[in-house]
Amino acid sequence: MVLKIVTSIYELNYENLRGGGVYKGFQLLTETIRALIFDEYEYVIYTNKHTYDKHHLSEVFNRPNITIKIQELNSEFYTTKINPIRQDRFSKGEIYDRIYAVSNYMEVILNKIKHIVDESNLSNEDDSVIWLDSGLFGTSCHNDWRDYIKTIVYDKFFLDKIFEKVDENGFIATKGKEILINYELKDRIALMCDEGSNINIIPGCLFGGKVKNNLDLLSNYENLYLEYITKNNELVSEQELLFMLTNNKNVKFFEFGDWLDLQKAFLQILDLYDEKKYKIDSILGYQTNKNLEDIVDEDITFNNFTELSDKLGIDKGSIHENHMYSEVYEKMLSKYIDGEPVMIEIGILDTRFPGGCLKFWDIIFPNMKYYGFDIIDCNHLKYNRDKITTVIGDQNNPEDLMSMINTYDLSGKIDFIIDDGSHISEHIITSFKTLYPHIKKGGYYFIESLHAGYAERDNTMSTINSIINEYGFEVTTKELVNNDKLWIITK
Repeated sequence: MVLKIVTSIYELNYENLRGGGVYKGFQLLTETIRALIFDEYEYVIYTNKHTYDKHHLSEVFNRPNITIKIQELNSEFYTTKINPIRQDRFSKGEIYDRIYAVSNYMEVILNKIKHIVDESNLSNEDDSVIWLDSGLFGTSCHNDWRDYIKTIVYDKFFLDKIFEKVDENGFIATKGKEILINYELKDRIALMCDEGSNINIIPGCLFGGKVKNNLDLLSNYENLYLEYITKNNELVSEQELLFMLTNNKNVKFFEFGDWLDLQKAFLQILDLYDEKKYKIDSILGYQTNKNLEDIVDEDITFNNFTELSDKLGIDKGSIHENHMYSEVYEKMLSKYIDGEPVMIEIGILDTRFPGGCLKFWDIIFPNMKYYGFDIIDCNHLKYNRDKITTVIGDQNNPEDLMSMINTYDLSGKIDFIIDDGSHISEHIITSFKTLYPHIKKGGYYFIESLHAGYAERDNTMSTINSIINEYGFEVTTKELVNNDKLWIITK
């Protein structure tokens, strides 16, 4: 029996009136699927040649259980039936709704259903095929839940539970019972459904099931969509279409309220939902079996720095604002993996993932010497005390910084320093001025999150450049990367 996950990755663009900007960057668009690649499952990723070449998908998804299929966005159904309506409505002022304002967006979201049907037709009857949006958690869930939920679902456990639910129910989907739909649209959909239907949105982010169920429920999607747009001369998304296809059918729905409540559906899939503890806007008091404290001692497998970062739930990878510092660190620091690097990191007690960065570097560098510096005592954290030392101090106090250097005899022995501390301009400048002279020649000084407001990026960079010139600090290169978030100064 094959368990297959289908998704797509397309770089799409808003029309001219919206500035021609890209709809969702590559990292955000792909963060979920990149975190959920496991050998036990088969994956099919649909894309077009432009996206495939530009984002090097053959390298990013170079695994034997992943098939990439080129599907250009120019089907006859889209170009002759859908796009004329889209262009007409866009020209008349529908410039904010994505189904009108983003080129080919409508084809991509309808193709979710098409691809499940196609892959089901290629599969055996006892196989299971589901659709999973490649960037599912990029913008979903309430703010207080968004980052937290990723630490739970970016795990094989999540996929295991999805397919367990498919085996139990045949076909599953999420349903938003309180997502607002305007009355005119509800009336038009009602004409396509059984009388008295309670019309709800069926998000197209996660749905599917056993092959027979998929084909029974979804095969008529194109005819039903054509019937709707012919009657109404307007478009609807795959969400409304999925409702029409599954209404009053044998489907297991994992229900939530409005969009900010989406995490409730995933907690139900994971069998972690607790009505007594759950609050839409707070995770306080809500515990699961996938907190960092529970995984910190596990043997964690990973294919790259980003995957490891995301599994640990820390903010160096694709979750928590999609920083993607992990890609930079992998490129620049992999040469130290077989060595014995000495590193300092300022700022190690993030309450979202206490001790997570310690675990991250412990796994990356088997023979490192790591010095974690924080204004709060971090000795209570779980970490490898043979390799890791935590130091209490104020990064804005040169005496505290030099005490660390002198106590552990670090001057001239440091391979790289990461400032992930307060992100306050004055503190960043003090730390750099004090610590930079003690890095080895050829070493790196990384300053994270310069985009933060208190970091005052322009002032901070200007002041540090002045310090470099005033004190004659030796600098080989300076580079601002990752949307101007990360500054790298090489000695």
